[in-house]
Amino acid sequence: MESRSFAEILSDFLEEKTPDSPLKNAVSGTSSTAFTPPLFTWHPPNLTQKKKGYPPPEERKRKPAPPPTRECEIIHAVERLESPDFLRVQVLIRMGATEFSEGISLPRLKKAHRRLVKTLHPDHHPEGLSEDEQRRRHSQFLLLQEAYEQLQSALKKLNDSTRDSESASGPGSRRQDAA
Repeated sequence: MESRSFAEILSDFLEEKTPDSPLKNAVSGTSSTAFTPPLFTWHPPNLTQKKKGYPPPEERKRKPAPPPTRECEIIHAVERLESPDFLRVQVLIRMGATEFSEGISLPRLKKAHRRLVKTLHPDHHPEGLSEDEQRRRHSQFLLLQEAYEQLQSALKKLNDSTRDSESASGPGSRRQDAA
């Protein structure tokens, strides 16, 4: 088997494919002044032609999703709460909860709790605080957590009783009050 150089193999290959290519001329060292077509051509896109698929035709457009249904917020007067729950609300107000000026509800309680946790949580304390200050903030945080949990369960019960009484006496109910 005879050994040939890469240039010889390439020139034989190019002679078979294209009789007069610039690559063949570069390999063989000969140049011709004859026009040689480029190896590839670029055609600019037709900007006047409408693109296919975008924007989608009207029948294929997605309809927007309906807005999420939110349960209506039931606002209770703070005075309506039982004595221990009323005191827990007063504790939250003293800690800085301003959300209960018009009444109390589950979303307002949650918002106040999240805001107060950001300031009282032990992981958010700067390292430079004294041990007494750290203990005081930790005890406030525990008080906040207990008040939140107790008020949350009390408000859920109050909401359930409010909904039950509204549905039992509302239009279409089977319950008939004795006259």
